[in-house]
Formats: sequence, C-alpha cells, structure tokens
Amino acid sequence: MERRARSVPSGLRSEPFLVLLLKALETASVRIASLNSLSRGATQGQPKRKPQAKGIRNPRNRFQHENAGGGWSKEKMREEYYKLRNEKP
Repeated sequence: MERRARSVPSGLRSEPFLVLLLKALETASVRIASLNSLSRGATQGQPKRKPQAKGIRNPRNRFQHENAGGGWSKEKMREEYYKLRNEKP
C-alpha cells in the first residue's frame, strides 16, 4: 500500500501562523529548560529525605517506612520485620 504525503492546509502555511508557532515553541523550550534546572537543583547537594513514620500506627507499615531506601527486597523487608517482632518479649 502506497502512502501519499498529506498536504498542509494553506492557512497553516501563512507567515503569521508560523511566527506564532515559533514563539510558542520557544516559550515551551524555555519553560522545559527552567523545569529541568529546578529538578536538578533540588536533587543535587541535598541529603535524601528520610520518610516520616511518626504518625503511622500500623507497626508493619511504620517499620517499612523507617527502613525504606535501604535497597531491601520485599522478602528481606519481611524477614527483618519478623526478626524484630520476634525479638520483643
């Protein structure tokens, strides 16, 4: 099956439309660059935030929040939780 190139409507080829399109693209690229620089600045030079587990009443959920970010698998998290739970009298 042969594809035919679609023609651009004549109104979209006008100079005012192209000028507006270029301005919109420039504005969008500036905003994207600004957002990218903000996101890089927010992560560089700042320590990782420890999840807050103060208000969590469920002991297992609290344990998971307190130990998040340690690189533990689900199985390791479960093992450590049961170790801690069984150690208490």
